[in-house]
Amino acid sequence: MFKALGGGNQIFAVLIDGNPTSGDQGGSFPEPLCFRVNEVGEVDHTAPHEPLAADFRVSDQGEEGWASLSAYEGVLRGEGVLPENEIQRLTSMYRDRQKQGLLQILSGLLGVGLRELVEHDELHMARKKFRQRLTRVLAAFLLFAAISTGVICIQIKFSEKQAHSLASTRRELSSTHESLALMHVDFGEFEEAFASLERSVAINGKIYGEEESVEAVKAVAETYAKLGNSALQEGIDDIAKKFLLRAGDLFSFVYEKEETPANGLALAGVFQDLGKSPLRQGNLRQAEEYFSRAKFIAEKILAEDDNAAALGSVASSNRLLANVAEISGDIEKGKRLLEESLRANEILILEEPSNFQYRRQLSEDYSSLAALAIKQLDYGSAVEKLERALDVRSQLIASDPSSNDDRKSLAVAHANLGSAYQEMGGGGNLPRAEKQYELALEILETTFSENPELEELQDTLNQNLERIRNLERKEKGRGPDR
Repeated sequence: MFKALGGGNQIFAVLIDGNPTSGDQGGSFPEPLCFRVNEVGEVDHTAPHEPLAADFRVSDQGEEGWASLSAYEGVLRGEGVLPENEIQRLTSMYRDRQKQGLLQILSGLLGVGLRELVEHDELHMARKKFRQRLTRVLAAFLLFAAISTGVICIQIKFSEKQAHSLASTRRELSSTHESLALMHVDFGEFEEAFASLERSVAINGKIYGEEESVEAVKAVAETYAKLGNSALQEGIDDIAKKFLLRAGDLFSFVYEKEETPANGLALAGVFQDLGKSPLRQGNLRQAEEYFSRAKFIAEKILAEDDNAAALGSVASSNRLLANVAEISGDIEKGKRLLEESLRANEILILEEPSNFQYRRQLSEDYSSLAALAIKQLDYGSAVEKLERALDVRSQLIASDPSSNDDRKSLAVAHANLGSAYQEMGGGGNLPRAEKQYELALEILETTFSENPELEELQDTLNQNLERIRNLERKEKGRGPDR
């Protein structure tokens, strides 16, 4: 009936399996989708009608599509008969086919020609369309999560209301480009994602003079920062820097327009991320510069407003600057910065006792201070700090026994303390080290028995235990096992 009332051009189909024909012809689409429907809702079988559809099958021969590219690639590899170059070719072809399907859906929802969308010439055309009807296009991306259910027919009725202003129209189009950027990242296309975000910035740039534009620019900046952080986690430093520098430019604009603590701390967070790549690459001078800028902004906010988030940001910058100091050999400076971070986290815990993240950071501060003490061969101080780190980790487990991440950190804390006792040696320290290693192994074996990432740590702990036990046997005159 919806089609009979003239809504046929607002029904979009997604084909995941079968053929793009009606059921009576052995296909997957319902009859009303493949034939014209008269005004009373009757299907006219003499008048075929090609539906608006996106094809997510592996091929035109009807091979069933997959919910994700990685699942398809996994099946190809699992068959064990295809050479690597053929797997890569088929995977690449299906990636292009999935991308084409998504663009077909977006093209239909926007009312923009597919060619204009693909060639990135849609700005002018889409603006004219959006002036006539305001489109909520972001729902289109929910389709990707539902592809595995088979054929999906989506009926979307566009709002008949006219856009109230050109500014609101541009913001909607800006959001579309942000969503396209996220889609490109899913396909590993960081350069294309950057280009989509640049178009979003260009649109918002036309309304920079309007007060309401700040939130739109902030949204784009947040997307740049998010994607930059993702690239950083993947180790793609050049792409990460490109995204994060752009995020920094936009957040600087936002902070200049609206000097709020939230905007300033967002900018400080970008500077912290910007410093991580040069730190990893050994460019300590540049890393220190970015971390110092982040700390300066957070300290400025903290001086004007007793802001817990600002104090946390200062502590985070101090930890990063301590890393720089440690690598450059200035152990004393590293210790001072970590002690500042430690004191900040103690204050934050008092203000927000239920925020477990502050407790985790406090434990990390104690562990880092212990590592610096070990570098100075000050094992007594190292043991003291590690015992405090262990105590904080134990409190976290008591508060949330289900947290596997905290359990893993507790095991590492036991292992570190055992190592410090072992390095000290004598005076009953070897039995203490043995006890800590046993506690660490107990946690790993009961909670992470099938975790290959922790096998190396378990092996190290077992080797250390064997050395200690051999030493103890030698001291008792029994000698090591043969």
